[in-house]
Amino acid sequence: MLRDGKHVKSALPGSTVLLGNFRHDARPGSPVYKTSDRKLMEFLSGFASKNVPTVPVKGEFRLFKGEKPLLVVTDYSQNTVSIEGNEPCQEALKKPLTGDRICEQLKKTGDTPYYFDDVRVLTDNKSFIPVSVVNEMRRKALTELSKKRESMTERRFIPENTYFPGNAMYLSYERKISLMFYKTPPELPPGSITADRVYIRPEHTDAIERFQNEGIEVYAAIPAVLTDRQMDMYMKRIHLMKKRPDGILVGNLGALHRVREEFPDIPVVLDYTMNIFNLPAIALISRYRPSGIMPSLELNFEALRDMESCDIPMEAYVYGSIPVMTLEYCPASNNGDCGQKCGVCGNKQGYLTDHTGRRFMYITDPELGRTTVYNSSIMMMDDLTGFENTGVKILRIGIMDERPDEITNICNYYRELWVNRKTKASRDLLFLKNKSLTHGHYYRGVE
Repeated sequence: MLRDGKHVKSALPGSTVLLGNFRHDARPGSPVYKTSDRKLMEFLSGFASKNVPTVPVKGEFRLFKGEKPLLVVTDYSQNTVSIEGNEPCQEALKKPLTGDRICEQLKKTGDTPYYFDDVRVLTDNKSFIPVSVVNEMRRKALTELSKKRESMTERRFIPENTYFPGNAMYLSYERKISLMFYKTPPELPPGSITADRVYIRPEHTDAIERFQNEGIEVYAAIPAVLTDRQMDMYMKRIHLMKKRPDGILVGNLGALHRVREEFPDIPVVLDYTMNIFNLPAIALISRYRPSGIMPSLELNFEALRDMESCDIPMEAYVYGSIPVMTLEYCPASNNGDCGQKCGVCGNKQGYLTDHTGRRFMYITDPELGRTTVYNSSIMMMDDLTGFENTGVKILRIGIMDERPDEITNICNYYRELWVNRKTKASRDLLFLKNKSLTHGHYYRGVE
């Protein structure tokens, strides 16, 4: 790059420069885009090489006249260290050490892997210690915490003395059948569902209560795409559930982080929308202590077997409509007669047809203002031998518009083949014979 006949590496806005080595013709007035910046990449590489804090901890600091200052630091694996100052606190002659100043100093964790996401300061507001003492106590506490964490044997997170309404705590590694309700569950006769677990949105309170009364695990399902305000709404709904859920289903990293902050003692299952492909991806999210994972639906059986060494139970989708796209608008609004009354609109559910004639069902959620498009074919796995010798323990059934008797038949079909390990189910799913079915990517993967 030349400016005023001299080679330069940068230029200010408005400057006229001469550029060379174009692979294509550039005419006067053509827009030119910068696609690489060595200086910026060097800066980002240096930034990425730094130790970015990734381990949240909680802290409590006590500061009272005549007592030695005390700092207690706890991580979310319940590792706790206590550091006491060498000398008792003195009464301040001029200005006491405030709680805000103590919080400020504790949060200066530097290049350690820790960050304080919760700090509580207990003080009489008239005591003083040098700021250097607070800093030294923080350094000692984080050093001792690291030693304690290193001495621990890595284990799957199962909190002690925690409320588990169903059997989630005890059946984690047994074969199970789960149901995913994409819509409000229909009225089901008591005892007609042989599933071990249901995934259901927390707003369906009546259905949740029925399932809990039957001893079925209830996992609150959080939509994968939410605004911050909508996420706050779902956190509140889970808090207000009459009985705490057996677990929570999340579909993105933001939701996972938020759920772990709000509900650190409730099991969390990661949905396929997290797009987990391999063991390194599982290692990356293991700090959130998931109790279950549904890997990407684009994996084939071979890829699932490669993930067998994962000690977190995996889940696989074997039946149902699969969401393939999320839209921020309603397709029915293109008809020109949209009255902006989504709650009473008769076109919240419909079909989109592509150029080959395939029909894709869509459902618009009037509360979230978002539309989900589903695959044109229903997933239906009738041969489960491919899931043997993998880490898959749970088979998921997706429920859309199936009738109660059809839901019962589907559950019984997969329970006989998977949980009871029969070679052939006692009945066939004849109501599916005229529907378009697919095996997904289990036999072919992604090309």
